[in-house]
Amino acid sequence: MLENVRVPTLALAKLGACSENARHLWSVELVRDGKRKLELDFLCLVEGKLSAGEAKSNGTLSGREAKAEVGKTLTGASHAQADQVVFATTDPEWSQPMQDVVQDLVSPLDRPRALLLTALA
Repeated sequence: MLENVRVPTLALAKLGACSENARHLWSVELVRDGKRKLELDFLCLVEGKLSAGEAKSNGTLSGREAKAEVGKTLTGASHAQADQVVFATTDPEWSQPMQDVVQDLVSPLDRPRALLLTALA
């Protein structure tokens, strides 16, 4: 259980979500017709900007896994009307395939913008 909240906690701290004026939610599930559609590791509101995030203890998502993860998080961010979608890892960097997928799927959009957090410790 502690490992499940470690990386999201580090990401929230980096985003400033631990300040007095910030608000955050852990492990948000989006449900339709009583069925779980997807889960976000966190939502946070900092200085009027809403972020939806996915946090991983490794930065090695690639191929279909990366595309599915980014797509799921982007869908959740869109439903939440988030200003940015955050992908956080404790690794020094995200894999190049993961960076490419984020670039391909998120960059063409006006909103949300993408933020890759790395080396969280």
